[in-house]
Amino acid sequence: MPSNRDVMAGEAVLMREPGTGFWYSNTGYNLLEVLIEDVTGQSFSDYMRTEVLLPLGMESATFDIDKAVTPYPPTGYNLKGEPVPVYLYPSKASGGLFATAYDIARFAASGMQENPVLSIESINRMYQPESNTIGIYGLIFDAYGFGHYIEKLPNGMLSVSHGGQGNGIMTHLQAVPETGDAIVLLTNSQRSWPFIAYVLSDWAQWRGFPSVGMGRIIWGHYGFCIVIGILISASLLVILRLVSTYYQQKRAGFRLLRVSAASILLGIQIWCACQKYLFITSVFPILSVWLGGAAFVFSIVLLLSVVLPL
Repeated sequence: MPSNRDVMAGEAVLMREPGTGFWYSNTGYNLLEVLIEDVTGQSFSDYMRTEVLLPLGMESATFDIDKAVTPYPPTGYNLKGEPVPVYLYPSKASGGLFATAYDIARFAASGMQENPVLSIESINRMYQPESNTIGIYGLIFDAYGFGHYIEKLPNGMLSVSHGGQGNGIMTHLQAVPETGDAIVLLTNSQRSWPFIAYVLSDWAQWRGFPSVGMGRIIWGHYGFCIVIGILISASLLVILRLVSTYYQQKRAGFRLLRVSAASILLGIQIWCACQKYLFITSVFPILSVWLGGAAFVFSIVLLLSVVLPL
């Protein structure tokens, strides 16, 4: 396995000037890992354990995993539903923490009151927006602070959260500092985002919060189902038109429109297939397959409607 420094030598590339925009970046945290080691002279794992984890009471949390540890982290399942072994990253800061739900609950509690690591002033500063323009994440959250997504709930309260997705895992932490409420969700599947959204919505209603931003994923789930249904229905209608004799006229302009629509849909699908990572497939791993299949069938049916005589 290469070292974090070796990985950063290839990944740490300046994409834009600092302070000019928001871009969620694991590389930023991994550079921080290098900085901590250079400044302290300690390994990142040792520094975090003595200066952060133990003072917060996160006694079983660690950035170094031992094969003999009990209980050993569970087998994960990737976006295809295939089992994958516990995955170790060369860089630890952005996703190398091994911790229980109890550990993360202690971390959440530490973000609500002064503690040995952070003063109340630091905590308040941590939840101040650093960027209000956060790209696709703006569909769910209002802003990004120091390591937390920030949103204002319908009742006016501030809520902070963050999730994590790795090879075979998906996690989420949501907290409302004003009331002292928080929830920790750790799953061993990359298909968990819709599940997490449903649990968060139920938790919000149970605790008296009208809703949380992650609940919009449920809207997206229903929206995808509607689009898939429309594509399937449209495909069936075109097929019925092909086998019926109700329409007899050939309209060149309409044929061109169908060819263009089919070509665009196929082009989008080819582009998606060539991408190593797509946000939409990570959020909706199962429905995205259905959507891709329905769009492909619809594209082929459109092309057939042009080629075959009506």
